[in-house]
Amino acid sequence: MKIITLTSDLGLTDHYVASLKGQLYSALGDVKIVDVSHDVQAFNIAQAAYYINNCWHDFPEGTIHFINVDS
Repeated sequence: MKIITLTSDLGLTDHYVASLKGQLYSALGDVKIVDVSHDVQAFNIAQAAYYINNCWHDFPEGTIHFINVDS
């Protein structure tokens, strides 16, 4: 089973994260999705990098780290 982590500035007050997860499950089926954070400040790529930099090594090799921050 593949693992995908999600880090974004989408927030959790609307449907966007659910839609993204639904698309991933529809396309990939047997995948585990881990939310790192969806509260990255808008346009703050450095903050998203900080979050990923502090956790990527805890995941098994082959994990896909998806970062979605407006630039």
